[in-house]
Amino acid sequence: MRKYSILLLALVVAFAFACASQQQATDVAQEQTTQQPEVASGPGAMFVRASNATLAPASEELGVFQPSSAALSAEAKATLSSKVAQIVGKVVSEMPEGYVVQITGHSAKVASDCDTDAVSTNRAKAVYDSVVAGGVDAAKVTYKGVGNSQPREGFERNSNEQRRVTFQVVPK
Repeated sequence: MRKYSILLLALVVAFAFACASQQQATDVAQEQTTQQPEVASGPGAMFVRASNATLAPASEELGVFQPSSAALSAEAKATLSSKVAQIVGKVVSEMPEGYVVQITGHSAKVASDCDTDAVSTNRAKAVYDSVVAGGVDAAKVTYKGVGNSQPREGFERNSNEQRRVTFQVVPK
């Protein structure tokens, strides 16, 4: 009887861990869904979700920018003109009318007089210029800066990881 009790206890613990993992996966899925742009349902919405999943690695390719700077290193420029331009170009070539790939510049929250909106816009513009130079149709790509108004989850608002660009398909 003791063996069955231990087995039952082990099954209950395993079930509890499985439920917790499922809840965590559901929370992550809901968080990702809330970050998607508002799009009507149908094929366009499906394309946007799939394309944004494709573009997510491109957002991670560049690493971070130096504080208060929009300058791209030689390595970042090479990455933009090869890997990132290919990823963005593929999405752009399949994109239906009415959508663009938006390059969004972000900045960390800083205590100095630095204009974070201007810095983030300049970061997005630098990446836009490099992606277009890499062969992506300029009419299907846009850019904007959001300063430090959209912090990256899981990092302090003043951390290096906030200085970045992201790519996302949005309605025109």
